[in-house]
Amino acid sequence: MLQGQLERRAPQPACSYARLFRSARRRSPLLLLTTITLLLSMSCASSPAGSAPPWNPADHLANDWGRGNLTAAFTQIAYNPDTSDPVVRADIYLPRAGGNRGVLIYIHGGGFLGGNRAQMLDEAGPLLHQIDRGFAILNIDYRLGAFPNGVPDANAAVQFVRSRGSEFGLNAQSIIIGGFSAGGAISAEAALSANGQNKALFGLPQAVDGWVSIAAPLDFYSRPTPFWSAPTAWSTLDQRASAVSHLDPLDPPGLVIQGDSDGIVPPLNAITFQAAARRVGYLGLNLDYVTTAPASCRTHQSACGASVANLDRFFDQVVARTP
Repeated sequence: MLQGQLERRAPQPACSYARLFRSARRRSPLLLLTTITLLLSMSCASSPAGSAPPWNPADHLANDWGRGNLTAAFTQIAYNPDTSDPVVRADIYLPRAGGNRGVLIYIHGGGFLGGNRAQMLDEAGPLLHQIDRGFAILNIDYRLGAFPNGVPDANAAVQFVRSRGSEFGLNAQSIIIGGFSAGGAISAEAALSANGQNKALFGLPQAVDGWVSIAAPLDFYSRPTPFWSAPTAWSTLDQRASAVSHLDPLDPPGLVIQGDSDGIVPPLNAITFQAAARRVGYLGLNLDYVTTAPASCRTHQSACGASVANLDRFFDQVVARTP
């Protein structure tokens, strides 16, 4: 099964959460209460077991692995017919080895208000490595700004792969959507809401086969911080802005990569998301909680702390539709 196979570096059960408890107690009574509630909801029996493996450099790639290593086959593709915005463009990278197994749609970070698709080459090296395992990459720019900007464009990118991908040599048999930080939140939002009632909000929902989220805010309301509440972020009272609100048992498999020293997206965000997935019966979530990487790969830039072997396994299982 997909569920749990990548959780070997996730936090230990409630009986081992002393560090989280101490941190919450120092910060605020509200956070302490939230943490206690979370720990009570997660039993030792249902939490991942085993200790974090030793750091293995051979199982990791630099965040900027793509810089100087990848060349787009097509550029400046207008992929969303519903907008004439010149920002909404994409580049296509075709597989370099491993056949033609599917497509990764990549969404850059930038706090929902900034950034561009050129960042992909510096943000997600281990994810881009899938280009050598038979996966094409559709790297998109999207409309920035307040919620729900970005999600309709993500859905349009999925539809583009299905309707026009063959023109560019893309195989739409398996589509995985993924991104970093804000892009990871948009990826999760699009993937998890596809079987919901969000047509008016997100455009026509488009089902994907899997999703990957790196250092992304998945629940804007579990822990108020300046990042969540800043007017420059997806500041909104609409609960649908949080990917966690779209979880259900029929969602496609997902992989969340989270550094345990992230100062922008608190690690507790990934943990509460994992707990919410269990509560609703969503068995497709995999959490790669980075705890043994060098310090720089345990922060917000946590892609370099992700296990490449785990990423490869996840992509393989999505393609194989492993139950």
